Amino acid sequence: MKKLLIIAGAGIAIFVAGVLFIEFSGQFESAPISAFGWFAFMIAAVLTIAISAGLFALIFFSARSGRDDITDF
Repeated sequence: MKKLLIIAGAGIAIFVAGVLFIEFSGQFESAPISAFGWFAFMIAAVLTIAISAGLFALIFFSARSGRDDITDF
């Protein structure tokens, strides 16, 4: 558990450092997003969550049904 927390903390720290570097370096300018861009972004987000939930449900029900258990003949 301790090892997992250390790895997660390091990952979060690297992500935050990258975001802060991009934000404060001044090398990247923000681009405005049109209404169509926001619409496409929202549709992609909803579809990604739906696919993730569906795959998780398939894994859960497959494990509960016992179809993927190892059997010796």
